[in-house]
Amino acid sequence: GDFGPVRIGRYCQIGTGSILRPPHAKTSLSTTKKTKLSSSSSPLKFLPLTIGNHTRIGSNCLVQSASIGSSVIIGNNVVLSNRCIIKDNVYVSDDTIIAEDTVIPPFSVVKGCPGKVVGELMESCAVEIVDENEKAYMEFVKSVDGDDGRRKR
Repeated sequence: GDFGPVRIGRYCQIGTGSILRPPHAKTSLSTTKKTKLSSSSSPLKFLPLTIGNHTRIGSNCLVQSASIGSSVIIGNNVVLSNRCIIKDNVYVSDDTIIAEDTVIPPFSVVKGCPGKVVGELMESCAVEIVDENEKAYMEFVKSVDGDDGRRKR
């Protein structure tokens, strides 16, 4: 089957080596078309993957979540398992593994294996994350275009 759509918001950063894989769910045989399936295959339905604005995903991450909110910072070597949901304004520490179907509430700090909420972020962090991501984006554009606005070759 086809993969579900992947939607990425504005000013997002995705680190090198990270993989974005749409989440999936098993479907029952009665809801699938009557086709011959091999005994080793199971029918899967791919779901959309949505990433909000001003979100930063570190290097070497595996993202299979259903939704990542806006103003989220995800560290390096993080695994967001199938269909998990990360709400707005969340910080996920390096080397964290978030279990399948987990919902992380807003303004949370998540750490560990399995990932657990270990703290809270202040409400002002949302503005700081937006400012940092816009600044990083403008620096990226300058590095690609050069200071005179022309594309580097």
